[in-house]
Amino acid sequence: MISFQTNELVQSLYKGQLELQLKNIHENFTTKYDYDLFCEFITNYMLDDYKRMENNVTIFDENNEEYHITLFQFLINLYFLEFNFMYKIPITKDWLIDVDKEFLKSYHSYIDNMCQNKIYPIIKKKKLNSKRVFSWILSNLTERMTKLTETLSLIAAPTISLFDLSEFCHRNDKFNKLLSTQLDTTKSFHQIENELVEDGKKLKEVIVSDGRSCLVPFIDSNCINEQQLTQLLVAVGPRMSSSNVVMNHVMKTSYLNGLQNVGDYIAEAEIASKALFYKKNYVGVSGYMSRETNLSGMFLKIDYNMEDCGTPNYINYEVESEKHLNFIVGKNMILPNGKLKSVTKNDKDLIGTTIRLRSMCCCAHPDRHHVCKACYGSPKDFKDEYMIGGATSTEVQNPLSNAVMAVKHHSGTKTKEFDNPELLTYFSIVESRLVLKPMHGPEKVSLIFNKEYIEDVLDRLNNDEYDNGDEDDGETDGSSLVSKMLSDVSLVVKTYDEMTEEENEVVTEIKFDGSFLTLSEEMMNLSSIKKIEIPIDSDQAILHLEDIKPGTAVFNVKYITAETSRYLKNLKNIIERAKPTWYDNLDEPIRDFTNLIIEAGLKDKEMVFIEPAIYALTRCPDNVMKRPDFSKKDVKLNVINLKTSIFKGDLYSALIYQELTKLFKDIDSFYKDPSIGEGIHDSLFKTSVKHDFSYMRKALKKGKII
Repeated sequence: MISFQTNELVQSLYKGQLELQLKNIHENFTTKYDYDLFCEFITNYMLDDYKRMENNVTIFDENNEEYHITLFQFLINLYFLEFNFMYKIPITKDWLIDVDKEFLKSYHSYIDNMCQNKIYPIIKKKKLNSKRVFSWILSNLTERMTKLTETLSLIAAPTISLFDLSEFCHRNDKFNKLLSTQLDTTKSFHQIENELVEDGKKLKEVIVSDGRSCLVPFIDSNCINEQQLTQLLVAVGPRMSSSNVVMNHVMKTSYLNGLQNVGDYIAEAEIASKALFYKKNYVGVSGYMSRETNLSGMFLKIDYNMEDCGTPNYINYEVESEKHLNFIVGKNMILPNGKLKSVTKNDKDLIGTTIRLRSMCCCAHPDRHHVCKACYGSPKDFKDEYMIGGATSTEVQNPLSNAVMAVKHHSGTKTKEFDNPELLTYFSIVESRLVLKPMHGPEKVSLIFNKEYIEDVLDRLNNDEYDNGDEDDGETDGSSLVSKMLSDVSLVVKTYDEMTEEENEVVTEIKFDGSFLTLSEEMMNLSSIKKIEIPIDSDQAILHLEDIKPGTAVFNVKYITAETSRYLKNLKNIIERAKPTWYDNLDEPIRDFTNLIIEAGLKDKEMVFIEPAIYALTRCPDNVMKRPDFSKKDVKLNVINLKTSIFKGDLYSALIYQELTKLFKDIDSFYKDPSIGEGIHDSLFKTSVKHDFSYMRKALKKGKII
């Protein structure tokens, strides 16, 4: 039975006239039962009509000052005040929370602050069982917040409303213009990408400044970024194929305007297949490795009572760049006089040198599960209670795994403008093709190719392997042709020395960064390909530019993107190699791990995020059950693989791992059906550049897109 006082509050609630005096609030809830029941009344009242969440609640503080909050904000406050109701702790204004969008994004930080600064002193004073109280508070709070989220999500979750977007277009010309964008596909990929980046920024600004559309909650909650907004509402620029080569096809309009032609559907299918491929092959691997690294380092802690273990051992660290310097900020370097100095961002004089660093991997702490403060260092973002043993998993593997899982939504190419100065002297870039310029003295300039490449193209043309000579058939981009073109293109320019009256040849090997060349469609026919000289006594083929008419497109420029999963594979190579041991020093694994993080572009990562993993893998060569004694000089060691380190480590970790192996199966052991051949519909997604472009170009041509 509900108490009389609580019943009065319920009546006020249903009249929309809820008022409370903080100093008398315990008189309203005579028992914990009354408090729980009133929370349920509020929840049900809001669910009957979710607009009631905005109902006004009047609160008078201990000084009788009046405040107004919404019913939803009041309910959240009631949840956080459960401890007060349970133990009759007076409630004052400083116990109340400002429940806004910033609070809802990171309310866990408020919980930490409340437990540490408000609840714990009371627990200590009342001599309560802190473990039991905190466990009870946090479990109840988590359950209540989760339940509230689930019940309200059906009616209050942000959704995309086409009607709302239509209204947005009518009242805002800038939004309407962005939504009606038509990309100019005659521009280079680089220009298109830059245009989309700018439009994405404008779009976000328009949505925020308007503040009325259904898109605002997505922006406020950070659950959609500028690139995703741009793809959804502006247009979709260059995208990578399954083989990480940028497609020639650009989706000119936004997803909201629908896929426009066959090319759009193929481009979308390529991105989707890549996402599925990544998910199958790498997300499982990453999750598995996350659990392993957590297990291997779960007991590792900092001993704040030990300033310096006195180890004579260190790692040699090459400060190759400013990023390598920032990676070790807070670590202790050993000066020539033997003293320690904490590395800072201002120590730019260290760039280009190799320094001696104290590392937790070389710590001589007598307890295997502890490291001293000197070996750990003092990175600026760390708190005393940070669980350093799980740093590798949470700070390195998880971001990489998240990037892989979001590959479809983050598949921007970031192509570089083709800027090879040697070729651009004689060619212009037109729609990602190199077109020969009119020039003086073309007889002095030649291009050299790999002879086998040209002979292969010639054989295929003679055998009608290019769809009966149809120059648009796309197999010109076969993977074998592409790989040879990358490494065997040189420019030869003849010069005349008036002093010696001798003719010389200057040979320049063409190097490409993030791109490669294929012969253009105009060159892929017998009459054009025969213009390339194939000497019998040489392994090179020669194209004399005097034989090509100015204005002819000689090459297509293909762009290559970074493969998101490559970093996960490299990470696996560092800590999960098949061999039980591979490194016999610590400098190499630290260097490999550092370069991986820097190349992957993980921001704000420091050496202390990778050391726990290397620490767990470091063992004695003659007994992998033991860590080397780093209190001695000239320590012999082996860095073993991750699985071995768990099974040959703590018994507790090994037993947990044994149980986990029943739940998780290594992705590499998946059964592969040998009867499935290669092709774009291969269930294992064993696509190649040849398949990607030949299938795509055929479909585009049949759809009369090209």
